[in-house]
Amino acid sequence: MSKFTDIQENWRVPEGKKPLDSLGDVSAAIIDDYYANMKSKITNEEHNHWADILTRRHIEYAAKDAYAAFEIWNRITTVQKGIARAMEEKEKTSRKRPRESWGRSCGKGGWGAGSPSASGWD
Repeated sequence: MSKFTDIQENWRVPEGKKPLDSLGDVSAAIIDDYYANMKSKITNEEHNHWADILTRRHIEYAAKDAYAAFEIWNRITTVQKGIARAMEEKEKTSRKRPRESWGRSCGKGGWGAGSPSASGWD
């Protein structure tokens, strides 16, 4: 089973004003501003001809669209993995014994047997 995230549903461009951000909006925010006007680089008339023989502009648009989608996924996945690793490491360190208990043992003499007061040094 795959765990895809619908970015339009679960994330918004911080400075965006639209109810749903386009791939160009998201790409510009996450990858580079170059993608901000991605949709305007192909006309509405050209958008109506995806079932026809594709022009060079259609192919370039589709390639940019595919690259942008992959790069967004890649960056989000990298951030998610980094957060998960940080949380795991934080959890591991929180389970360790506090430093003030270091050097004490449960052996002969019980807890604190090695402390100055337990050995009569005070």
